[in-house]
Amino acid sequence: MTEITGVFILLTVMLYVNGTNGDNTYGEANIKNHPYQLQVRYTYHKSICGAVLLRPALSLTCANCVVRRQPFDISVGAGSSNFTKRDGIWKIALFFFFHPGYKLGIWNYNIAIIVTSPFPLSVNIQPIDLMQLQYEVFPNTVATATGYGLKNYLVKGKALRYATLTRIRDDDCYKLAKLHLTDRMLCFVDKSQNQLYLNDMGDPLVINKKLVGFAVSLHQAFEKGGPVLYLSVQHPIIRKFIVNIVTTDAKQLFFKYSKF
Repeated sequence: MTEITGVFILLTVMLYVNGTNGDNTYGEANIKNHPYQLQVRYTYHKSICGAVLLRPALSLTCANCVVRRQPFDISVGAGSSNFTKRDGIWKIALFFFFHPGYKLGIWNYNIAIIVTSPFPLSVNIQPIDLMQLQYEVFPNTVATATGYGLKNYLVKGKALRYATLTRIRDDDCYKLAKLHLTDRMLCFVDKSQNQLYLNDMGDPLVINKKLVGFAVSLHQAFEKGGPVLYLSVQHPIIRKFIVNIVTTDAKQLFFKYSKF
């Protein structure tokens, strides 16, 4: 009996270490640990971006991901650690809300909210709250980035992955990648340089299970340690847009924010 108990405990530990119950050391992530993570696809199954679940029917992503597209061309997927297993749930977009300051190719207001029918909430599908306004993301702050991202330089991935990133100073970001930041931006790098995760635009950046930003650029030139820019949900202009959407009846917002 003692031997059987010992074997059971050993198997349990092995399963945990290998990521069955959590994220593992190889960059693979369990959706149960990041149930807010979404994937955005064209309806014909080509993945294009990441997204974040704010409310059961509201998904946050980059405006660049959906601009000049009809809603029926876009689907949002939730609840899967690996979409090749066909265990997620997909919703077709109903319409989009764009920040009124958004212009194609401009990062400053590169934010859109996709409206779908509500996702059924479960252990694999949960909205995430915004980080409180008074929280400051200083240089050397560590955050978790997740997404289905890129499998390699050319191929889109379908398995959820994660990385621990560190914020760097704006001037260091410029030195690394010649990126000019505004006060709406946060620049993060993977200091481990393991390159376990290559992000998609729209992928979330999380600290203490709160959303602090979402990616508006890819890893620059896909170099190890290359910076990624995130649009901060702490900034008053970005925060106001998000809060207006999630707290106001959609019918009142339609003509104001769905101009594209």
